[in-house]
Amino acid sequence: MTMTMSVSLDDMKFGDLYDFVDVARRAGIPRDKEVATEVDGLDQEFGRDRLVVEVDNLDGGLAPDFDGLDRAHFIEVLDAVLATDGDARYALDEIKQLRDRLV
Repeated sequence: MTMTMSVSLDDMKFGDLYDFVDVARRAGIPRDKEVATEVDGLDQEFGRDRLVVEVDNLDGGLAPDFDGLDRAHFIEVLDAVLATDGDARYALDEIKQLRDRLV
């Protein structure tokens, strides 16, 4: 079943754009495919105001929520684990936090 998803450019937040791109990625939309645009009936003189994507497959699962996550800190933790040949005992709490965000 094909589903159409669109996002308005009016007052769009980066989070809205991230969500739109996440849906396209999960649906397997190729990187080189042109983004479709749409104009609402009342705003045709002002140009494009919606990005549109049609998707057939959303089996990729939900994208993890990283809002408020200190990515730099978790990168440091993972780098430290790698530097100690995978010994993660000292970082178990932080790794559990990261895992919980990914699940």
